[in-house]
Amino acid sequence: MATVEIICPHCNRKQKVADHRLAETVYCLVCQQLITDVYLYKVEPPKPELTIKLKGRLVSEFGTTKLEDLKSRSDEYTGKFEPVDDEQEDDTAIEESNRLFDSGMYAAVPDSRRKLSTAAKTYLTGGAILLALAIGVTVLGVTMLQGDDAKIDTLDIAGQEGTRTEKYDNGQIKAEWHVTQLGGEGVPDGVWREWHETGEKKLQGTYALGNKVGEWIGWHPNGQQSLSAHYVAGRESGTWTEWHANGRKSLEGDYVDGAKDGDWRTWYPSGAFETVERYDKGEPVGQWVVWFEDGARKSHGEYKDGLREGFWVTHHDNTVEELSEVWHRGLLDGETYGFYRNRQQRFRGQWTQGKRVGEWIWWHTNGNEAKKGSYQDGAEQGVWKEWHAGGALKSKGSYEAGQRVGEWRWYEEDGSVAIVRGYDAGRMTTEQYFFRDTEVEYKKTLNEDGTLRSDWTVIAGATPVRHGYERVYYADGSLKSQGVYINGLKEGAWRSWDEVGNLTEATTFRNGQPVE
Repeated sequence: MATVEIICPHCNRKQKVADHRLAETVYCLVCQQLITDVYLYKVEPPKPELTIKLKGRLVSEFGTTKLEDLKSRSDEYTGKFEPVDDEQEDDTAIEESNRLFDSGMYAAVPDSRRKLSTAAKTYLTGGAILLALAIGVTVLGVTMLQGDDAKIDTLDIAGQEGTRTEKYDNGQIKAEWHVTQLGGEGVPDGVWREWHETGEKKLQGTYALGNKVGEWIGWHPNGQQSLSAHYVAGRESGTWTEWHANGRKSLEGDYVDGAKDGDWRTWYPSGAFETVERYDKGEPVGQWVVWFEDGARKSHGEYKDGLREGFWVTHHDNTVEELSEVWHRGLLDGETYGFYRNRQQRFRGQWTQGKRVGEWIWWHTNGNEAKKGSYQDGAEQGVWKEWHAGGALKSKGSYEAGQRVGEWRWYEEDGSVAIVRGYDAGRMTTEQYFFRDTEVEYKKTLNEDGTLRSDWTVIAGATPVRHGYERVYYADGSLKSQGVYINGLKEGAWRSWDEVGNLTEATTFRNGQPVE
């Protein structure tokens, strides 16, 4: 199951959740606070970095070890280059734009700031690196850090001018280009070619003394064309088109002097419309619309002078309104609310010039209140309460200027006190755990990445005795199993769930023994 990393807005600690829960409400695994609007706190993964090693040491004399930084001197790329590859990649730049569009976090930035990952940007090695490293040396390896799958690529840069090649770790050529000296620096000049790791053509275009010119064409591994683009003096110009691996068009729009202009459209692999975006010399304007593949509208809103303005609305795939926001000059300003797929209201609140103000309320899917409190100038203020889905009070405490103060209490669903903590200006000063009026000590185990694996409580002593809840969690923080110990013996219902929350096992215990 795919997971994403979020950062808790209450305790500022990172943790992982299942990606399908970004639109739901979750509890922080550290501070146990309810996190609503989870997608707002998603931590974007770091971009892959290319570092150069020369005879076993990092090339640090150039002020950076990132190939991206060195390459940028010879090619200022401002548009989308990497064609959509349906067979290898699901999270395209267009989908990322849609995610920001849907979440209210796009913030109406100009297109020139929305850099999109490209094959050319990944492999270009002109400029400073070719001058500094080309004289009589061969780079032994280029280490590409990409998630958990590290690859070693060989880059041949011997000599000052001439042909350069970059290879995959299997020996297959990745890219080939010609370098010419210009003003004391080596720049790509002439035909640029790239291949997929399996040997099929991936990209071909032309450089003129460091600038992309003319037509650039891309292909999918199956041979279908993936890209058609044109450049004039290093800037995108004219119609830009991309295709899915099945041959159907995936994206099309026009560039004027390197900036998007007019309507830009994207399509699903089935051929159905996906998005329509409008630009004026690189600045977003007019109505922006996203559709589900069945033709139902997913989200829509308007840009004025490059900034969001007016109502922006997002829908679930069953047409139920998911999120409604009001924007003014690029800032959230006005009432906002959201609904679950079952039409039950999820939250309601108010924004003023980009800051939360007044009372905010969240609800569980069954209609019971989940959390309620007030904001002042964007920070939590006063008494805040949370409730279990069944309606019992879950926690209560106070904030001052966004920081917890005084005594905070957490309760089990039966109403008994579970945790009592003291805070001073947001800093926890005391902590006590209880189970059915008996004070206990909290224990836990962690996964290698620091997320919670399991936790339980014990009655302290020379030989600690388990007393209270024992919980085991999946990597995304959802419950895997839960049960209760009373003086070291299992008692009551012990349950287990699969990774999507379906109950898989339930056993009842009495005095440590299972009962029918």
